[in-house]
Amino acid sequence: MDRTTTDPLTAAREKTRLAARWLNLLAFKPAPGGPSVSPSMSHYHDMLDPETTDARRLGACLALLKPVLRAVDQERMKGEEAYANARSPDPYKAIWQTTERGAALEIIGALIAHAIETFEAEGVEF
Repeated sequence: MDRTTTDPLTAAREKTRLAARWLNLLAFKPAPGGPSVSPSMSHYHDMLDPETTDARRLGACLALLKPVLRAVDQERMKGEEAYANARSPDPYKAIWQTTERGAALEIIGALIAHAIETFEAEGVEF
């Protein structure tokens, strides 16, 4: 991600693109039994197509945020269970209490949430 970008919409587009790439890499499925985020899904195209509108990007982000956050919670529960006795206590409470997948999904969720916030602050409507 280009950290020198100052234009908020350009930054939101890049966060959306980065989130989609990660969701594809993780073969994330927004709905149980449904397709994963890939070229077979319209949200994939809405997040990655450079020719799409910001409104479509926002719509895809809004559609995917809830399932991503739900998966974050599920992975956190798995992580807390798996690591309850395997890790020494963290005096700073800064270590993730989740799985590796859950940590990646937390970052993806933050990217999507920031993109939504920026699109909406810049007047993009879905």
